[in-house]
Amino acid sequence: ICLDMAKLHEKMGTLILDLAKKASMTGEPIVKPMALAFPKSGMETIKDQFMLGDEILVAPVVEKGARSRTVVFPDGKWKSDEGKIIKGGTTIEIIVPLDRLPYFTKQN
Repeated sequence: ICLDMAKLHEKMGTLILDLAKKASMTGEPIVKPMALAFPKSGMETIKDQFMLGDEILVAPVVEKGARSRTVVFPDGKWKSDEGKIIKGGTTIEIIVPLDRLPYFTKQN
């Protein structure tokens, strides 16, 4: 599992580096709370998911022993790490095995 997560980090390396360069120039954080990424959208109470830049919603399991979680999606269309398309403006329950870090990429 650790190796898989390291490979995921490597896969996103270019994006993370680009976000770090942008952050050094603008002061904008790389990891954003939902309310900062989507102001005035009712996301102020969401503390267990975040945005990586403006395009990737990350929804880790933070409750010990849990293997599912609720994800709140902002408006738009989102593609899961499993390839599923989710219509935004919804809240869904997802199954999360121990070897998965759920993330969703904003689609145009």
